[in-house]
Amino acid sequence: MTHNDYAKLSRFASAIVITALAHSTLSAGEPAPGKWEILAPLPSARTEVAAVELGGHIYVMGGYEKNGDLVEAYDPVNNSWQGWAPMPTARHGLGAAIVGSSIYVISGGPKPGATFSSVNEVFAPAN
Repeated sequence: MTHNDYAKLSRFASAIVITALAHSTLSAGEPAPGKWEILAPLPSARTEVAAVELGGHIYVMGGYEKNGDLVEAYDPVNNSWQGWAPMPTARHGLGAAIVGSSIYVISGGPKPGATFSSVNEVFAPAN
């Protein structure tokens, strides 16, 4: 992938977080200027997730609903989702960052409502 492709994928990931994760239908912003395209739905609709791009895939982790430990990855080339091993600690409102080839998932609420944690877990997807 070129730098431009990664930039487009980054904008795509932002569009997912802002517009579609609370719904089971995913919309993206790259088909044509000013147009939206409906893509493969997020398999497990949920809110208060974290999402990051790594290796050309968009990883979505956690969530407020009963699926707070889920990890799913979107492949924009194949317009498909894949489930990954669940996080050890289910939570919502979490943060995520990429360092090298690993995803760091930090904090988040382990229980419904305004709860907080100091959890810091790392996930390295297989290539």
